[in-house]
Amino acid sequence: MIRSDKGLDAGMKRKSVIMPGSLFRHHTGSCSLFLLTFLMCTIAAVQPAGACFKKKVAPAWVTNATWNESGYYTGVGYAPKIRKQNDHVQKAREDALNELASAISVQIHSSNTWITIENNEGLSEDYRSLIQARVNTELENVELVEVFEDKKGYWVYYRLSKNEYAASVARRKSLAAQKSMSLYELAFRSEQNGDYRQAIVNYARCLNALGGYLSEPVQLQGSSVNLSVHPFERINTLINQLELRSPYDRLTAVAKGSVNPA
Repeated sequence: MIRSDKGLDAGMKRKSVIMPGSLFRHHTGSCSLFLLTFLMCTIAAVQPAGACFKKKVAPAWVTNATWNESGYYTGVGYAPKIRKQNDHVQKAREDALNELASAISVQIHSSNTWITIENNEGLSEDYRSLIQARVNTELENVELVEVFEDKKGYWVYYRLSKNEYAASVARRKSLAAQKSMSLYELAFRSEQNGDYRQAIVNYARCLNALGGYLSEPVQLQGSSVNLSVHPFERINTLINQLELRSPYDRLTAVAKGSVNPA
């Protein structure tokens, strides 16, 4: 539809064009949005509840109580979620690391024939505690594999390569053996020079230098000295050889007063 204003000059006519659907453009867009929203709500309403919210499926390392992975020491930790407490993550991690360390300790203790042949149960328990303490300080390169959680609890899975752990232990043990051997040689020289007091002190320091490896045989390559055994033997020998002597050949004692019998 075209309109022309009569009050304008012939060359100054103003034209305005009105498109047929322009009057309803805004209302049509609002109607389409409303219909789309209505359809989405209708579809959601007829779907089963589980279609939108699926329950988490626990991995095998959570559900299998005897979980084990070839070539690794493993530890799985769990902590319940308690209302108004946020320490479940830390507790689960500590639980997993303790389980991993226990697995290593059990293997060391069971494979150490020097401990298993001991008849003294108290001594064997001391060795077990010594091993546990050593392992706790040797946990390097522990790998966090995976975590899982649901509304009730939190799980964490750690593992440690057996090959990497063995290599780390070998390095630590070698350094401890070198330090212990140096002290053993000092003690032996003191013994040869007749300084038994210093010899006993250095033999004791030799044992202390082994730390957690005192529970197993320790020898340097090319040496016949077992640093976990020989210092004990030398200390025992020296103590048994000690004698108490007086610089006087004869002592005279004078009793004053009466001695009441007990």
